[in-house]
Amino acid sequence: MTEAISKTPKGVEEIAKRTFGLNLKMRQLLILIDGKRGLAELEKMVPTLDVPGCLAELINDGFIQREEVVVQQTTVNKNSEIPAVVIAPVTGVAVNAKNAQEVVRRTATLITNTLGPNGDDFALRIERCKTLDELRELVPQMFAVVEGVRGSMVLADFKRRLGVI
Repeated sequence: MTEAISKTPKGVEEIAKRTFGLNLKMRQLLILIDGKRGLAELEKMVPTLDVPGCLAELINDGFIQREEVVVQQTTVNKNSEIPAVVIAPVTGVAVNAKNAQEVVRRTATLITNTLGPNGDDFALRIERCKTLDELRELVPQMFAVVEGVRGSMVLADFKRRLGVI
């Protein structure tokens, strides 16, 4: 297992609407957080910034979160351009009405991590869901957006990571 950093719904909202008024450098770092880049890569991208300190502040303020991920090996053709490693979130959460908001939050994070800034508006729509039924109504649109932006292979991985809602 390893750790990834991703935007929370609050972070997605800040990027989309500037609701919380982050300063320019913090906002720049928040935009770069995509659930895939590690600390070293972020430090290279913004060398003038105290990245560890800023990440701690963004976590404390609820703009980003740490998630444990499992790295799963996949079987691929050696001549293929498909990556040999797929990163999947560790949820371990049974999907029922009691944890609907957790499922909504994780789904919004997954769409943001999958689409990057292209998924921010859709993530906000997901966050407005109050029940699993409302979220389920968005699933066909989610699949269409993911496939349209990232293609059918990413859609297949997205469906696997999303699981059953």
